[in-house]
Amino acid sequence: MKRLTRIAQELKRWRYAAFGGMLGVGLLAAGIAAPASAATQQLYVTPASTTTTVGKTFTVSIRLNPGRATDAVEATIKYNTKYLQYVSTDATGSGFPVELPTSATSGSLTVTRGIFSGTVSSDVLVAKVTFKALANKSSASLKLTGNATYQGAYVNPTVGSATVRIKS
Repeated sequence: MKRLTRIAQELKRWRYAAFGGMLGVGLLAAGIAAPASAATQQLYVTPASTTTTVGKTFTVSIRLNPGRATDAVEATIKYNTKYLQYVSTDATGSGFPVELPTSATSGSLTVTRGIFSGTVSSDVLVAKVTFKALANKSSASLKLTGNATYQGAYVNPTVGSATVRIKS
């Protein structure tokens, strides 16, 4: 979380810079419409439940519905490497156009994103994450943790996780 605070402070410092003005509006407009059932002040994975087959890939979306102005978000998905393999992250259409390097280690993936110009206050895509199913499991979990900030102060959204059913 210290990294997220540092990022938010950097974003605040750059907010009024010329680069921020050039970057913001066009990329922010690329956000994806919010699902009707998303609660405010929530960082979550959608779909919350999915079924796949061993050897196949599937994609989940990390989304944020902050319910208030937000300028940075960090989300970590933890998963069991016996059943799931991280494949890729795609930030196309994210409401947070500034991407910091994604950190992927065995069983954990951290996505950190921000916005230089403006803020995000409604439900937006943070990133899409693709996994590959490795072995049969009735219920493998994608445990999400994270936070969002506005001008360096934490927004503290509730966090939702997801489950994956993997069939042979």
